[in-house]
Amino acid sequence: MFSPKNSIYCQRDKFNANEGYCTIENSSFLRSEMREIPLENIQEAQFRVEQKNNQWKIKNNSEDTEEIKSQVVLVMNDTDNSKRYLPVNSDFNSHYKSQALQKKINRFLKNSHQEKLEATSKDNNQWIIAGFMSIFAAAYAMSNKK
Repeated sequence: MFSPKNSIYCQRDKFNANEGYCTIENSSFLRSEMREIPLENIQEAQFRVEQKNNQWKIKNNSEDTEEIKSQVVLVMNDTDNSKRYLPVNSDFNSHYKSQALQKKINRFLKNSHQEKLEATSKDNNQWIIAGFMSIFAAAYAMSNKK
């Protein structure tokens, strides 16, 4: 319930494979954000990592030990032909999962016969939160028992 959820859903037009859209949803306990992007605006998906200096770096692998977190971004052309990066996920703890998502999106973008793409991530922080809540409940119950 408290953990972030990120999802991407893409759908191609059945009659024109060049048309369609991708919907990206990022939600957490307190906020939710949804964006819809036409397929024709998306160039590719890239994997990037955050370094210790809070700078993001595009990578092909995740062997650098100074990486803090990773994410997948959609690379899009803006109207002035500059590139724009739209994060798809922002909370994957695993570089492996981020790279797998990047590859899945790029396969969809390249394969005009694939009609749909769906990917959802949900962190497993709910187990950590539930554990802490259980400990606090037990401690509270024991303190009131005396």
